[in-house]
Amino acid sequence: MCPGRCIVILDWRSKIVIKIEPYTFGDEKLRYDGLNSSKDHLLPWIPYAENYTMEKSKIWIENAIKAFSAGTEYAFKILNEQENFLGEVRLINVTINPYERQANIALWIQKDFAGQGVASAALKLATDFAFNDLKLQRLQFMVLPDNERSIGLIRKVGGQYEGQLRNQWSFDGVMKHPLLFSLTPAS
Repeated sequence: MCPGRCIVILDWRSKIVIKIEPYTFGDEKLRYDGLNSSKDHLLPWIPYAENYTMEKSKIWIENAIKAFSAGTEYAFKILNEQENFLGEVRLINVTINPYERQANIALWIQKDFAGQGVASAALKLATDFAFNDLKLQRLQFMVLPDNERSIGLIRKVGGQYEGQLRNQWSFDGVMKHPLLFSLTPAS
């Protein structure tokens, strides 16, 4: 039905097929347009969306491709059956050594595709890749306490609440204290 990593979302409104694919050279406009079209939707939680430029997107894509090759980060674009860009899901801070096999996971969905099951399906595809291909043993989600949609999504996919991280992030000089959730292959 669809090559690579894909999943079918069936709900009362429609059938949606999504897939995740690594970013490639030339995807800078795709990411730039996606972030800018949903800026107001994303800004409370993704501060870099504020002044995102095509040049920043080009540099980001180049770095994402290098990191994917190095195995330190796995950034995937989320596409539907028509190859429309829906958002992205990333495994970041990937740590694989004799003592740890873990990563953080980050995700954003364009406003027009929010609330349609795209985020949970993309997380399923990314976690399958993390646990089955990379053989990771732990994924961590960090989310701000007022991001209720993301907290609900993380709980929906089996994320377990572990606590709050003090002074983890700085957004424009203001310290933020995200909640920490984890997911393991046995969750």
